[in-house]
Amino acid sequence: MLHIRLEQSLQHASRQRTKVAIVFIDLDHFKRINDSLGHSSGDSILQQVALRWRQILPANDSLARISGDEFVAILVDVESVSQVSFAIARLMEALETSFKLIGETYPVHITASIGVSLFPDNGLDVAVLLRNADTAMYRAKEEGRNTYRFYTAEMTTAAFEYMWLANALREALNRDELRLVYQPQIDLQSLNWVGCEALLRWQHPEKGSISPVKFIPIAEQSGLIKEIGIYVLKKACVQTKSWLDNGVNIGRMAVNISAAQLQDPDFVRVVQAALETSGLSPQHLELEVTEGTLMGRAESNIEQLEQLRHIGIHISVDDFGTGYSSLSYLKQLPIDKLKIDRAFVKDIPEDVNDMAICSAILALGQALDIRIIAEGVETNQQAEFLRSKHCHEAQGYLYSRPIEAGEITRLFLDL
Repeated sequence: MLHIRLEQSLQHASRQRTKVAIVFIDLDHFKRINDSLGHSSGDSILQQVALRWRQILPANDSLARISGDEFVAILVDVESVSQVSFAIARLMEALETSFKLIGETYPVHITASIGVSLFPDNGLDVAVLLRNADTAMYRAKEEGRNTYRFYTAEMTTAAFEYMWLANALREALNRDELRLVYQPQIDLQSLNWVGCEALLRWQHPEKGSISPVKFIPIAEQSGLIKEIGIYVLKKACVQTKSWLDNGVNIGRMAVNISAAQLQDPDFVRVVQAALETSGLSPQHLELEVTEGTLMGRAESNIEQLEQLRHIGIHISVDDFGTGYSSLSYLKQLPIDKLKIDRAFVKDIPEDVNDMAICSAILALGQALDIRIIAEGVETNQQAEFLRSKHCHEAQGYLYSRPIEAGEITRLFLDL
């Protein structure tokens, strides 16, 4: 019926030279209602939502539920974008009043993410318009939910690029296109090496070098990040053991860990297996976890990290200062090192605010007896400032760019 109504609306709009708006609506986090309150409660919410929206929409417009928690509204005789925005605002306002459920003590609150495509601006047939509205809805979800977005051609380009990258990344794992490079970490007082960070790179046979900034988020969204994380961990452990066996004592190997890995109940076992297979001693491994990852499921994450630390692995908090961790949690976390994010280092000594933030993090680390490393150090002035504030370690282009394993060996032996 939705398709029939859409076809009729498009034909009418073509004759009258008017526009049609296809409004794709997805209820945010609706699965939580079904999981926590049961499907009968979810059904009740859907019925109440539909009733509210039917009362708002004009008689000539249409509303359809097309799947579990997804609706499509057809707005006809559209004369302007502002007219559509007003209609969407009313749909969202209808959700602001909480929903009552029989037998439940507390009211339920719900929001929606909405995408809009316009005929004829964003397509001339039903399938294309629905697809484009769906694409816009996902953009609304990505930008925080409880909002709406209009479709643009750039969204389709981004969607196609995402699909290509996700498929190519899966193939890259099988074809061994991924590789590791390493960036030295330096003791700021002695200027001796204390470790290396393993960094992932992707060399596609046709597209060339693809930035981690592009493919890591896709790996996380597609679920590939766990498999890639295991690959990096194993490779880094094997390489570190090889260096040590050949007299290249690089200290500790720092490996980045994703939220998906840390939330895997088997993660500790995976790390132990990587150490056992490579023969690497735990004290030569350091796992870097971002603030956001730590605080996502703090209690279970802390338990996993405590187990890892107990066997001798060092734990580092990456990108410190950019996330949302609570200082009350910081004293509970089983961590050995904080890494000052490059965002606070790059404008030293010109930016007094960055200098103040770095000084505060360093003072905090000293008070809690946690080592501090600064990343993104590129100038002698930055290094000197950090040294004067008793920063323990540094990493950045001033000392070395990320380089191949063979170059690490040569660099180390030349020291």
